[in-house]
Order: sequence, then C-alpha cells, then structure tokens
Amino acid sequence: MEETLMFRFGFISDIQYADIDDAMNFSKTEHRGYRDALHHVKKAVSFWNSQVPLPAFVVQVGDIIDGQNSGTYGQGVSFSAPQSNAAFLRVIAQLEKSMAPVYHVIGNHELYNFSWQELRALGNRMDGRHTIAKEEMFFSFRPHKAWCCIVLNSYAVSIMQDEKSEGYAEAHRILSQRNNNFLSQGKKDYFEGLVGRERRFVPFNGGLGEKQCRWLKNELATCRRLGEKVLIFVHNPLHAGAASDKNLAFDDDVVMEILHEHGAENVMGVFAGHYHRGGYVQDEEGIHHLTIQSPLTHGECFGFVDVYSNRMEIHGQGAHRSHICHFGVNR
Repeated sequence: MEETLMFRFGFISDIQYADIDDAMNFSKTEHRGYRDALHHVKKAVSFWNSQVPLPAFVVQVGDIIDGQNSGTYGQGVSFSAPQSNAAFLRVIAQLEKSMAPVYHVIGNHELYNFSWQELRALGNRMDGRHTIAKEEMFFSFRPHKAWCCIVLNSYAVSIMQDEKSEGYAEAHRILSQRNNNFLSQGKKDYFEGLVGRERRFVPFNGGLGEKQCRWLKNELATCRRLGEKVLIFVHNPLHAGAASDKNLAFDDDVVMEILHEHGAENVMGVFAGHYHRGGYVQDEEGIHHLTIQSPLTHGECFGFVDVYSNRMEIHGQGAHRSHICHFGVNR
C-alpha cells in the first residue's frame, strides 16, 4: 500500500540577485551570475506552480538580493544611488506569482541592504502571502497537524545591526576575542590565521544568542508535548558536514546541543543556505542537515521536498542534488 504524502514544500536559497555583471567572489573560487539569478527565480516559481499537488508553502532560505545593491562595495559603488529596493522588489514580484505562500529566512545580504526595521516595513507592504520578518525574525508555523516548521534568525547576534543593540555588542565581543583580524585597520582577509571551527568567527556570520535559544527550547518542548515532528530553517548551517567551518553560526554547538537534548526524537531536518556549494549529512542523532545550493553559482538550482511519516524525499531541480532522508535511522 502506497504511503500518503503529508505535505510538500518548495525551496530556494542564496539568489543574491543584482543588475550587475557576472564576477568571481573575493577568494576567486566561485563564478557568480547576478543577473541570471532572477531568471532562475522565474523558472523556480513556474516549476513549483506546475506540481501536483501544489506545495503547501515555499521557503526562501536567505540572501534574496546581493549586498552590492546597497552601493557600498563591489560593482555597487558605481551606482548613482542604492538599488536595494528596486532589486528586492524585482525578485519579490516573481515570488509573488507562487501559488503557495512564501516564507523568508534572514541572511547576511538582507542585512547589508536593509536595517531590521526596513525589512519589517517591506514585509508589511507585501500581499499577505509572504512572511519575511516577524518582530524578532524567528517564528514557527504549522503546515500540517503533525508538523511544526521553525524559522531561526542566525543574525540576532551579528555586527549587521544597530551598534547600540545587544546583538551588536555581543557579536563585537565575540569577534574581538576570537578573531585577531577583526579590529585590524584595513584588513580584508578575516580568515588569516584561523583554523578549523574557529573560521566561523568572521563578520559575515552570526549567531542566535541566548534569548532565541531559550525560545527554541520552549518551542521544541511544545512540539514534543503535541507529538509533532519538526523542520528547522536557518541561513547559517549548523553542521560542518553539510557545509564548511567558514559558514557556520557562531553558536552552532549550542544550538545543536539544544536540538539533540530537546528535539532528539522529533527534529527531522535542518535546512540552511549560506554555503553556495550545498551539502548534506545525517548527524549522530539522526537529524538530516541539507544546505541548499545557490542559483547564483549553480544556475538552475532549486527544488521541493515531499514529506511522509517516515521520510523526506528531496527533489532537486537543475543542478540541485536530490536525497531520500529516512526518519528514525541512528536514533
């Protein structure tokens, strides 16, 4: 007897659209197609809308536009004025064609372009089918009676916010203590001298912080009491096996301890972005970690996930890899 599909959702991450020429990244390891990224969003929406059944929702896992739109670095310095709003609305105009509601995770490039207050204002101006920023930028929703989806903000502790905020102060303290390059004037290579997991302590990463971690514990406790399975969405990966030490959240170890201690039986998967090459690993407690590949660097690259009671089937489109993730293994 064929098992019943519980729900389906679409995914895309690290679009980083900008109306600028293709270029290599800072380390010369990635070719980035900034204009083509918008074309891939159009294809993704058309693909999701063609599925039967339709996705229950779509999740954009951060970095919807590139930071160069802000006009503060790279090709953006030649702009006559910042292009952040124009670029953002071009991508949103395509995502609004999705027949499923769209949830947005906050990445570092959103914060290069907008303040947190501006992001909330942009969310409020949308058509009601997008969720881009709650007050704290972390929240949960339930696409099915037996499932909870938790969206985390891995930049609650970061230097990409008001310098008077607690999150900025904490990030500045962490980076000053863990990265000798951080306070060096004119320093461009923040990784110099860092090895292993210490490489996560660079300015373009961030962390959840104590307040959000307490909230996460409580949310997982509620899910456990209700007998719900859980999916996590966050921009910074939480497991190096699915990404790189360079891209992990500052407090990934703390968050993973919470997931293992408070969600060992019901957290099924963590979906992240940030590391454009993507990756997959199942950790020692059986949680599946998928880092989504980027259309900025991989061209046509997105997909959908079919969720059953005993597994997830990750269907990659274009260059995105596919996986079958069975629940209960290693638990």
